[in-house]
Amino acid sequence: MYDGKYHLDFDGPGPLKSSSVYCNFTANPATTTVETKDRSVEIIPFDSPRTHSFKIQYIPSLEAAEALARHSERCTQHIEFGCRKAKLLNVGGERLGFWVSADGVYQNYWGGAQPESESCACGETNSCLDPNTKCNCDAERDIWTKDEGVLNSTTLLPVEEVVFKGVVKPGEANYTVGSLHCSGLCGFLFLGYRQ
Repeated sequence: MYDGKYHLDFDGPGPLKSSSVYCNFTANPATTTVETKDRSVEIIPFDSPRTHSFKIQYIPSLEAAEALARHSERCTQHIEFGCRKAKLLNVGGERLGFWVSADGVYQNYWGGAQPESESCACGETNSCLDPNTKCNCDAERDIWTKDEGVLNSTTLLPVEEVVFKGVVKPGEANYTVGSLHCSGLCGFLFLGYRQ
């Protein structure tokens, strides 16, 4: 097998049409990728606290990404929040940033942290800009920084939506939700022809 785009039937005999996705057979283990369009998306700050909500766009579709995750042994997805004077997760007991899992549940931890931790990756390693916070962005510094990491649950992925409440002027922020990478794909999904 060669790396490249292949047609997969994501849900077997179900209603989803087969679609072309990238398969990396030289990776160990081999991976299948469903791409997103959500890279470095600017979040426009409001004058007062309001909610920003963004549905994640997948190629070929969210349904294909969900089916791929359900039929795989392992999936990963990178998520990032870039900030300058914009908070991310939990400040003074108020939850500000969430990602929404495939089952529609708001998740209040960020990439690189453990589920239910209400933390970012730096909070897990005690390496945040402010030792009193669990995310770099929650320090609300007047410098560009970010919180990022990998999510890795086949039951929760793909990310369906991201929601932010703490982006207020003069703050600035952006987000990226990376492509979904899965391995251990069930054989019946593979249609066996390369584009």
